[in-house]
Amino acid sequence: MVSVTSGGMAYPVEGAIVLIRDGDEAAGKTGVIYSLRTDSSGQTPTVALEAKDQSLSLSPGNASPFTLYSVEVIKQGYSKSFINEVQVYEGISATLHVNLVPLGYGAPPYSGNGGAT
Repeated sequence: MVSVTSGGMAYPVEGAIVLIRDGDEAAGKTGVIYSLRTDSSGQTPTVALEAKDQSLSLSPGNASPFTLYSVEVIKQGYSKSFINEVQVYEGISATLHVNLVPLGYGAPPYSGNGGAT
């Protein structure tokens, strides 16, 4: 789940677009796998993301025991936020907290929809 707030995490941001991308650039996987919108409490629905088998962490020299994703958060009137290399582990639920910064006076607002429908 992604929780989007503003004002130092004091205010939930409703209607923010959250794009979750597969972060495995080496394998050529960087497409959007989820496009979500935050609710009145600033939270997205909980989604299941694929993760590597946690037993990989039990032997030295094995690949990393997590899967990487990137998360982009877009809301008109706020600066975009992009979080790269979000680590997801098998069997562990987590909430990613994102604090958006309002655009200053005179700054051009974001007018796109970020590919969400």
